[in-house]
Amino acid sequence: MKKAFGDNIYKDDKLDREALGEIVFRDEDKRKVLNEIEHPEIYRIILEEIKNSKGRVFVDIPLLFEAQHLNEKYGLEFDEVWLVYVSREKQIARLIKRDKISRGYALEKINSQISVEDKKIMADVIIDNSGSLEETFRQVEEYLKRL
Repeated sequence: MKKAFGDNIYKDDKLDREALGEIVFRDEDKRKVLNEIEHPEIYRIILEEIKNSKGRVFVDIPLLFEAQHLNEKYGLEFDEVWLVYVSREKQIARLIKRDKISRGYALEKINSQISVEDKKIMADVIIDNSGSLEETFRQVEEYLKRL
């Protein structure tokens, strides 16, 4: 990582995810470099877990649609794709609050991805996450029952 991104992404010899995030969300070429470093190992682990499982497997891939070419490259297939959905405005507000960042930076992060509205069209199951945590869990439980 140091070779690709420099010493500035480390604090006390630990990866500073915030510093790395600022680099890769603002520079598509750097984001591609990071992905080339991380993805082979991430996919290896996912595929190994699936192979060793004895039942259904749920895989949480935040950038699933953006990484479709990698899913194909590594042979990762899904019976269903579930999307945890929230409106763009709520997504922005939650990101600002969680990461303590400006609206502008939150928009940069969100705009570096496929829009949540487009993802909604591509998903098989939509979990509406705009309400309470309990409401979200209730929806997940309902969908799990049908499996």
